[in-house]
Amino acid sequence: MVKLAEVQTLNAALAADSPKPLVAVFLGGTSGIGHMTARALASSAQQAGGARVDYLMTSQGEAIFQPRKDTTEGLDETMAILGTANLQVRSHLCYMHSMYMSQLAELHRAEKQLRLVHVFPGLVLTPAFHNPAYSAWFRFLFNGVLAPLFLAPFVAVDPVESGERMLSLASPALYPAASMSGTGDDSSSSRGDESGKGGTVRGMDGRPGSGAYSLDWKGDDTHNQKVYAKLGDEGIEALKEQVWEHTNTAFEDIAAGKPFTE
Repeated sequence: MVKLAEVQTLNAALAADSPKPLVAVFLGGTSGIGHMTARALASSAQQAGGARVDYLMTSQGEAIFQPRKDTTEGLDETMAILGTANLQVRSHLCYMHSMYMSQLAELHRAEKQLRLVHVFPGLVLTPAFHNPAYSAWFRFLFNGVLAPLFLAPFVAVDPVESGERMLSLASPALYPAASMSGTGDDSSSSRGDESGKGGTVRGMDGRPGSGAYSLDWKGDDTHNQKVYAKLGDEGIEALKEQVWEHTNTAFEDIAAGKPFTE
């Protein structure tokens, strides 16, 4: 686990070492985790502006218990928001997200600048749980009973802490961009052994500092070696190509004003 004190140290270093001004873009940052991350960035005394993007966060959410509803682009609405919009969806589609990010990191390895992170933030009690898309009985039970009596005291991640943790993911110290050598900063070491303690964090491909990371709310990697071992190296590369082509086809069709039908 990346301790909160280390998270705060990383954020302070980010404020001191990043180019001035640091440019951040938040999608879905009007409330909840995105909002708290923006506040954490603001509290680091960063200036806004510039013609580039140094930090991009996509935190938009959607109720996942609703029946399918297609968008004008031909996508399931839930997948469009949680999937195509930020390449982050539940269960098996999380592997699609990992494959796409891994491929993107590989393509930008030479620049040594692109860092990609997919994170499960834990249970954060945000205004999303008051979404009218949820049934009235669910909102009453969850927000009136479960959240205050059980989840907030014992399970949920504090929103302010969540924002600080999300901002720390921009740190190159633990999550460096990939280099041509196959890992991040050539002088860096893995966070110890397979347990991931100390040094850089293990990436989606199982290598420390690979440039693309799948993390839990504590900042530890969630790489599932057993799943990847079943596919084998050739199977993983083939799947990455399929996910890359499928996702980019969706983007191209939508950008051209055509419904996506695959």
